[in-house]
Amino acid sequence: MMAAASVLLLLAGVAPAEAQSRSRGRAASQLRQAPPEDPDEPSEGLTAPTGTFGTALNEERRGGRRPPDESSATSILGARLGLPAGFAIHATLHLEPLQELGSEHGRLPGHVAWVETLNLRWQRGPLVAFVGKIHPRFGAAWFRVPGLYGADYAGDYELREKLGAGLELDLEDVFGLDDALGGHELRVEAFQADTSFLSGGLFRPRWAETVPGTAATATLWHRRNRRALGGADNAPGVAGLTLSLVGTGIDLPGDAGLGYSLALSRRDPGADAAAAGRGRHEPGAAAALFADFGLPLGLRLLPLVEVAHQDQAGGFAGGRAGWVTTAVTLRRGAVSGSVIEMRRSTRDAAAGRAFGRERAANLTLDLGALSGRALLAPVSLSLDIRRAAEGGRHATDAAAGLLVSLSF
Repeated sequence: MMAAASVLLLLAGVAPAEAQSRSRGRAASQLRQAPPEDPDEPSEGLTAPTGTFGTALNEERRGGRRPPDESSATSILGARLGLPAGFAIHATLHLEPLQELGSEHGRLPGHVAWVETLNLRWQRGPLVAFVGKIHPRFGAAWFRVPGLYGADYAGDYELREKLGAGLELDLEDVFGLDDALGGHELRVEAFQADTSFLSGGLFRPRWAETVPGTAATATLWHRRNRRALGGADNAPGVAGLTLSLVGTGIDLPGDAGLGYSLALSRRDPGADAAAAGRGRHEPGAAAALFADFGLPLGLRLLPLVEVAHQDQAGGFAGGRAGWVTTAVTLRRGAVSGSVIEMRRSTRDAAAGRAFGRERAANLTLDLGALSGRALLAPVSLSLDIRRAAEGGRHATDAAAGLLVSLSF
């Protein structure tokens, strides 16, 4: 674990820190089939550090935009360290590309590492309590939909980089539910945007604001989140609340299973909305349904649909945003293919209405299973293409990614 962390820190130290990452939810989603920061990872009985390490190396061909090509690497290190009396420390480090604010970056963007989550947990039976830098649970499509582009819209409402605390209860243990009814987790979380030193890149800041002057141009370096940047829940005290319920492994007739994700949120307006005289509390809701069906010839069908909505979006009066993500995955052994449809609509009292739509396809190959070589067991190849349309503009992009996922 320490060796992997040292690699991330070294890369963070030598990477040019040009600005904030705006590709969040893209390559990172490829590594999140089992999110390492999810509190349902056990905290009890850890006798040695455990966790996961994943890297996605991507080459993207961008149509209709400059530069047309982009190479990037995204890495996620998730680690758990057990402590006495049911306590444990859970941490997640990210290494992702940077992009200069307001302009396109070059073919080889700068990369930087930072602390995505860092929290202390306590587990006793069906109850888990946690406090620190957390990842509140809201929505599921941002990590369940495969491929480089599958989380393009779902990443909009992913709640991340928050300081707070939460409680989670395993309902199947509390009520003694039969295994056929699956597992059900009820969670409540209270938080605010992280404006501490943890919100900056390790040794490098993640946000650059260029301010033109009369004689020269100054660059102001900020942490990822500051009160002045505003945004919902970027306010003092308990600025955000979420209540979520997730169920998985619910048996259906035949060789099939069902899962669901439900979440409600309420977030305070940030300083930007308050300064504009438009500050309002932002209520939000997200609901997802996903399943796994066995088919003839060894095929498995995995559909997913998720809808999400925010009123007073961003904490601004009159704002509204809605998303729909639909994905269908067909898998047979080491090969899986997915088709994804994404839609987004926004409304703002000042900017008016806007609509966006994306269609994407993904092909994932498990190279270890296909080749029969144990050395390639953690390696997979991802091929992606998307067609995006928004504001009268259209673009077709394609990408190839090599993914490596390890557990320890």
